[in-house]
Amino acid sequence: MSQGWRMKKILILGFLLPGLQPLSAQPLPSYDLSYYDSPQCIKEKANSFAKNTLILDKTDEAVGKSICQVAKAAGPSSHEDMAKRWETIPSEIRSKCINTLENDRKTGRIPTMDYVMLGTCIDYLMKK
Repeated sequence: MSQGWRMKKILILGFLLPGLQPLSAQPLPSYDLSYYDSPQCIKEKANSFAKNTLILDKTDEAVGKSICQVAKAAGPSSHEDMAKRWETIPSEIRSKCINTLENDRKTGRIPTMDYVMLGTCIDYLMKK
C-alpha cells in the first residue's frame, strides 16, 4: 500500500470521528422575504411605528409600506454580507441562532426571519 493512499485514509477517517465536522457542514439558510410584500407587514409596521412614536390614534399605511420596502430591499445585500462571513462563524453559534429564529417564527413571536435578524443574533452571541 502506498504512503499517499494511507494518508488519504487517515484524512477521511479524521472527518468521520464523532464531533468533527468541517465548518461548512451547515449551509447559510435561504429566507423567504415575501412577508415584506404582504398587507400583514404593512399593517404591523404602521402600528409599530405609531406605537413607538406615541401617535397611537394615527397609523399611516404609507409609513408601514415604506418600512417593509426598505426591509425587503436590504435582503440581498444582507445575504451577501452574511455569506462572506458565514464560514468564520462557529457552527454552534450558527445553529443556535438559526434554531432560535425558527422557534420564534413558529411560535408567532416574529412573523418572518431574515439575514439582518440572523446577523444580530450572531453578533450578540459572539460578543458574549
